[in-house]
Amino acid sequence: MTTHRRTTIIAVLIALGLTASLAVPGAAAAEPPEAPAFTLADAEGGEVSLPARRDGVDIYYFWATWCPFCSEVKPELDAIQRDHEGKVRVFAINFRETENDPAAYLAATGYDFTLLLDGESIAEDYGAWVLPGVFVVDGDGRIRFNLYDNPMPNPPGYGALDSAERAKIRAPWWGARIREAVEAAL
Repeated sequence: MTTHRRTTIIAVLIALGLTASLAVPGAAAAEPPEAPAFTLADAEGGEVSLPARRDGVDIYYFWATWCPFCSEVKPELDAIQRDHEGKVRVFAINFRETENDPAAYLAATGYDFTLLLDGESIAEDYGAWVLPGVFVVDGDGRIRFNLYDNPMPNPPGYGALDSAERAKIRAPWWGARIREAVEAAL
């Protein structure tokens, strides 16, 4: 399936208010999909291969320094990781970077995420097409949450807001959904 066709299908499903997580009454619950395997360089020049079987949950966070939505969701992800210390890891997969050095940017913000570089090479495998992309992956390497499958309804007046204002509204809502998925997977 082409990226354009997949994007069109996703847009139509979102417009109709449908998500992959909706259950059909009487149907057996489907097993969560496997997370595509990948290896990316980290900020120290090493390589990280994921998913990795472990006792815990990983959050794959596709982001860029210039993205206001990415900036607003960082504190939410950080709080989840801190609240579940040792059980939750956030992998900040830099994607569509055009402006800054992601390592310097992330270090300056003080977040303790594992930075992975050149996320474009795996973005299509995950269906990451806009920022931020957030995927919760359980210890068995299965995707338990995909932010793209969880659209937030737009509150009144949302269309008149700029990107930064929209990001401030969306981030806490996204954070709550991500936290629910993490806690269900632990």
